Amino acid sequence: MDEKMDIQQFIRTLKRRYVTVAAVTVTVLLLTVLVTVYVMKPTYEVNENIVVGNLNTSENYSESQQLNMLLASTIDFIKSPTVMSEVTRETGLGYEEIDDRMIIQNTKDSQIINVIVRDEDPEQAARLSGLIAETTVEKMDSLFGVGDIVILSDPGNDSQVQQVGGVLLNIGIGFVIGVLAGIGAAMFRDHMDDSFRSSAELATMVDIPVLGDIDMKKGRVRAARIDAGKEVEPGVIDEKERRKVSV
Repeated sequence: MDEKMDIQQFIRTLKRRYVTVAAVTVTVLLLTVLVTVYVMKPTYEVNENIVVGNLNTSENYSESQQLNMLLASTIDFIKSPTVMSEVTRETGLGYEEIDDRMIIQNTKDSQIINVIVRDEDPEQAARLSGLIAETTVEKMDSLFGVGDIVILSDPGNDSQVQQVGGVLLNIGIGFVIGVLAGIGAAMFRDHMDDSFRSSAELATMVDIPVLGDIDMKKGRVRAARIDAGKEVEPGVIDEKERRKVSV
């Protein structure tokens, strides 16, 4: 019962403060649009796939433990100074800059390593991801003699470049945040407002029957008459009864 009353009170608060909810929502939405269009730059993503081991399990690397060790070693080798120094020399980017742009992923029970690079420049992202993948494959072969590592995708293929997020996605997120912020602002304003909006609300708060109220807009006095212990609906009273109510 209390939960039902809380929900009803919540709905009444939203109806009473709908202007606040709408104003905050529109403000946050406009700020999101302005930031997305004029401040934020689009981010592009390129994914290069490195296949580790022979996909035909009837030949080499048939033992899963050996393949797992090779996968783990390759993932660690991608981030090693051997590969990073070569990529840094070719691109002119620092190690931390490359590490911030690069994401290494490997799905469980998969022989494919995903080298993902995100950058504001799509050409830079494609070049960096291809260079990391090529350097890893070359160094693994030349230093450790591991030849069963190949690049699955074609480096430099423009179809791999994809934009991360977008204007519509940011606007949708901004709208949701705006609605939540508007509801929060409405609830906060209602919580800070200690005025009573009706005689029923006052009677509920103080747990005392209301004898009458004054309609300031219409200039009338309304009284609640109590007869035989039962409260009767309030009505307009004349001048004689008004004196009694005032007493």
